[in-house]
Amino acid sequence: QFGEAGVYYTIGAGAGPQINKGLEAFNLVEPNGSHRPGASFRIGYQPVSYGIDEFGVSGAYNQIHSDELTVKNVNQFVASAYANKQIDSVRMLGEVVYVNNSLESPQGGKTYDDFLSAYGQVEWELHPRWTLVGRVEGTFGASHDPYLAMFPKFVEDRFMGAVRYQVSHNMALKVEASRDHLRDDHFGQVMFQWSAVFP
Repeated sequence: QFGEAGVYYTIGAGAGPQINKGLEAFNLVEPNGSHRPGASFRIGYQPVSYGIDEFGVSGAYNQIHSDELTVKNVNQFVASAYANKQIDSVRMLGEVVYVNNSLESPQGGKTYDDFLSAYGQVEWELHPRWTLVGRVEGTFGASHDPYLAMFPKFVEDRFMGAVRYQVSHNMALKVEASRDHLRDDHFGQVMFQWSAVFP
């Protein structure tokens, strides 16, 4: 720690995901499949330790086995920068993520690609019980990306607005409306969420 400020970090390593009709995480209970090694780190700075404001970077490396017919393995590097900032009753969050992939075909050929994803979110507490939320997400370079082509339900961009009502200290209700863009589809949706924390 540096006075009131604090710096923290996390480092992790283990079995990464595999691609089997989607990205499939390693299952500790049923450790089947061909999961290759992965590693990640995260470094964050908080002007006030354990406060809301935070700025940081993270990175990861994954070797991903694929069951797709045209892709055998993926070597993936991920780097990101993020920020959380609160000014009075307004909280702002954002992150930029860069992904670089090397895709190996069953015949041994390699294809390289990269793309950039980002999001920004604003939360405005109108009242201790009422909060308005706005969020924008976007991916750049996704249109003809061979890695993302394996995930047809990947959301390339999204515009979302929500209203959150705090029923009690451990219960909240939220209505959320969004406009989503997938590779080959556009659609809107409205969701109602109830969340609670039980002692």
